[in-house]
Amino acid sequence: MSRDYHDRRVKTGAEKPLRRLLTKGGLSNILKKFMATIIRYIDLYFVYDELDAKVIKNLLEDYQIECALRQTDVFKDPVTEEVHSQNMVSVEEDKLDSAQQIIKDAIQRGVISQKGGFTQ
Repeated sequence: MSRDYHDRRVKTGAEKPLRRLLTKGGLSNILKKFMATIIRYIDLYFVYDELDAKVIKNLLEDYQIECALRQTDVFKDPVTEEVHSQNMVSVEEDKLDSAQQIIKDAIQRGVISQKGGFTQ
């Protein structure tokens, strides 16, 4: 039964779009569309508390600002032997100023701690 379906699909030309995508020109068009949608993220703010980083991410997303979190510089405190890491908040390049103002307002209102800093 599935063979009949496959034969009918080939006869009706349903696979032509797939063939077109697999040709060099088709891949080129897909690549051009993909490259046009790449978003450039810029490191904006670092914080040592992972909870603060997640609060910042949620706050920025409430304002429709896409952001990314990543941990950098993991280190162990020699005195307390606690493991600390720096959480970097990166935002879209064209929304850098808006995101910076939102974070400043959150610090002033006490929503996030002041134990962090802007990279810009």
